[in-house]
Amino acid sequence: MKYMLFAFFLSPQVKPKPLLLKLLKFAGAQKDTFTMKEVIFYLGQYIMSKQLYDEKQQHIVHCGDDLLGDLFGVPSFSDCKESEKKETEDKEESIECNLPLSSIEPCVICQSRPKNGCIVHGKTGHLMSCFTCARKLKKRDKPCPVCRQPIQMIVLTYFS
Repeated sequence: MKYMLFAFFLSPQVKPKPLLLKLLKFAGAQKDTFTMKEVIFYLGQYIMSKQLYDEKQQHIVHCGDDLLGDLFGVPSFSDCKESEKKETEDKEESIECNLPLSSIEPCVICQSRPKNGCIVHGKTGHLMSCFTCARKLKKRDKPCPVCRQPIQMIVLTYFS
C-alpha cells in the first residue's frame, strides 16, 4: 500500500477534457485517464502523424486548421524561435531578453523542479524538463519527449 501511494504521487492520473481526449485517441491512446508523461507522448505522436511540424524548422508546429489549433487556440506555436525573431527585430531598441512563460513552469516529467535541463540533438534542443529528469532520459537511451530524436547531450541551463 505504501508503494502504491508513492507511485501515485510520482505519476498522477489526469482525465482530459473531451477535445484533448479526442486528440489523444486519434494518436493511438486506448484509455480515458493518463499520466502527464503519456499526454506529452501522445501529443508528440499526434503532431508527427499529422505532420503539423514545419519541414525546415521542426520546432515550429502549424495547427491553425487542425484540432490541435482548436485545443490551444493558436494557429501555430514554437518552443523558442518566435522570441529569437522578435529579439533580432528589437535589437537596436533593447538588449534585454525576456524569458518565455513556458520556462518558468515546472518540469513536464516530474512536475516539481524547474526546467533547467536542455535536451540537445543536432544543432537544436528542447527545454522542457529539469536537469535530473533529462539526465535520466539520456542514461536510459530514451529519445527527446518533444520530437523523438536521439538525445546527444544534456546541458544545465541558467537564466539570469
